[in-house]
Amino acid sequence: MGLTNIFMDLQQDFMKNHISKFILISVISLLSYSCLGQTSISGKIEGAAGMKLGIAYYYGENLRAFDSLRCNENGEVNLVVPKYIPPSQMCILTQQNDGFQFFYDGKSLTFHTNISALQDSLNFIDSKGNTDFLKFTKYEVRYEKIKELLENMLDEYPHELPFYQEIIDEYNLRQIDYEATLNKIITENQENLAGKYLMTRRKPFVSPNLLGEERKNFLKQHFFDKISFDDKGLLYTNAYPRLVIEYLELYANPNFDKKKLEISLIEGIKIIMSILQPYAEAYDMITEYLLDGFQNFGFERVVQFISERYEQGNCINTNPHLTSRIEISKRLSPGSPAPEIKGKDLRDHEIKLSNYKGNYVLLIFWGSWCNHCSALLPKIASLYARPHQKKWEIITVVIDTNLRAVEDSVRNNHYTWPVIADGKGWDTPPAIDYGINVTPAMFFIGPDLNIIAKPSDFSEVLDLALTYGLIKINSH
Repeated sequence: MGLTNIFMDLQQDFMKNHISKFILISVISLLSYSCLGQTSISGKIEGAAGMKLGIAYYYGENLRAFDSLRCNENGEVNLVVPKYIPPSQMCILTQQNDGFQFFYDGKSLTFHTNISALQDSLNFIDSKGNTDFLKFTKYEVRYEKIKELLENMLDEYPHELPFYQEIIDEYNLRQIDYEATLNKIITENQENLAGKYLMTRRKPFVSPNLLGEERKNFLKQHFFDKISFDDKGLLYTNAYPRLVIEYLELYANPNFDKKKLEISLIEGIKIIMSILQPYAEAYDMITEYLLDGFQNFGFERVVQFISERYEQGNCINTNPHLTSRIEISKRLSPGSPAPEIKGKDLRDHEIKLSNYKGNYVLLIFWGSWCNHCSALLPKIASLYARPHQKKWEIITVVIDTNLRAVEDSVRNNHYTWPVIADGKGWDTPPAIDYGINVTPAMFFIGPDLNIIAKPSDFSEVLDLALTYGLIKINSH
């Protein structure tokens, strides 16, 4: 072999080795780079060996699941957090829907808890924000109990007795201590999500001279004095919905009937929507949250008010889905034409709502899996079996993918009305046209096929049947 060939062989070997080393170094560098910035959530749950868990982060009150994990034989878990997950309030859930919450700041954290008391036994090894938040939460619960007790004493205790001044002093002292405790924790956690969340726990100072309704009216006017909704990071927590619920509790009264309660709540919602309107994303999130809640409770007046108020607001819309929901809600308000329904029942017969013109119709959306539906429908079936005084019919639409379960339910309960079922679940066209996102959902439709009401429970169905003379009162 000539020198030239030997040199070429040596050069090729050198290049191969050099390239191999270069590739190896590059791969190591890339792997190292990809690990930079990776964060993990790890910990131990005593008594949870082998247990499967879910993990989600909050957007308002909605939990957005992003992964699942399983404890090892020691109850230990470790999860690398995907980079697309924002700093947020998170929740780890068991299959029994028990769980615990914490704040994720984009940094790794380690926790320890016990399966028998997930939230109460929770502690963090390396997260001051979470540790301080847990301490404050316990402090706040105790503070609220003592404050409520003192307010009852202020309202009821004879003012002329010397002890009354001690109640006043204690009431003032507790409020001062609360503010000082809260401010100290906020100052120490200014850069943490927990600290920012705690800024929404600030409360107005209430004079002990304000009693009963005066105190409540003061809070209605000043509840949000120390609160700002401009921190978009808090959208990924339940801070804003929590504030809204606490504020609306000031307008709730257990002695009100449904109509009075709706009227009272609307007064509170007016203020909430007015305060939130400059903050587009928070405004949209809370509007959708309120719509969900009050639709579930069947508070149609409140839903209608929220929809109309939102449309009149002329604010920047950040949620196209919300706009669609508002439009559907407006289109389905009492007095509006009921959208046509077409579909085949379990016997493959074509069912059309328009064929029932001239009759009153109770339209029900339900599911075989829905416990509330299982409790409601037999009562309606019993009512429907009573002698009719006027023509009225029931049409039901099943939000179900398991048609065998639907057939079993219909057969076992002896339902005689048409059951539209296409097996598409929530994607069935009637559910989309009627904006259904909860079951049971009902619409009471007049002979002219206009919507009369949206009853939320059996008592309201019975009231409509009596009001419109659909059944004979003296029949059994």
